[in-house]
Amino acid sequence: MKKLVLAFLCILALATCKKDSDDIIPVPQEQELSFSITPKTAPEGGMYKDWECKPYEPDYLQVTIDSIDYFPQVFRIDGKLYSQTIKLSVPEGQDSATYVISNFLLWDDGNTYEEILPGVNDTILMGTPDSSSVNAVYVSTPLDYILTVGVFTSPQINMEVMCTQTNTNLNQKITHAGLSNKTISIK
Repeated sequence: MKKLVLAFLCILALATCKKDSDDIIPVPQEQELSFSITPKTAPEGGMYKDWECKPYEPDYLQVTIDSIDYFPQVFRIDGKLYSQTIKLSVPEGQDSATYVISNFLLWDDGNTYEEILPGVNDTILMGTPDSSSVNAVYVSTPLDYILTVGVFTSPQINMEVMCTQTNTNLNQKITHAGLSNKTISIK
């Protein structure tokens, strides 16, 4: 009988407990985003005759979304490049969010792992031109690219990239190709 009364009191205590509405902590909404990557080439002749892609395979992507750098790994499936997913926060109470992609570069890590990316010996292989670049006409989504994504979706955005020129230093590659250099520090 004592056990029955004790069990009843425990159930009663648990049933009467309730959390104040002020103590509710909202769960941040996140959405995942990934990229499929399509290399584009500039037309032959003229100033583009020296363009060629480097023979390296991209290891990771540097994408700047709303001034935050993300560095997902890239991989190939049936010859097509894809990125790992990244998680983006959605403001509380909204069912979608708008983002600005201001930098999109594919890097080769030179077979060296570094904790801080891009690494000292890493090489830019391809990137998406800025909308102000003469090369912007060769891609369908030049930078700054604005996209709106709904919550609880996992979109895959197709981004087109162009190879950087050979025989140039990092600063010249970015400037000449019209690629964004907003987040790259050149030492």
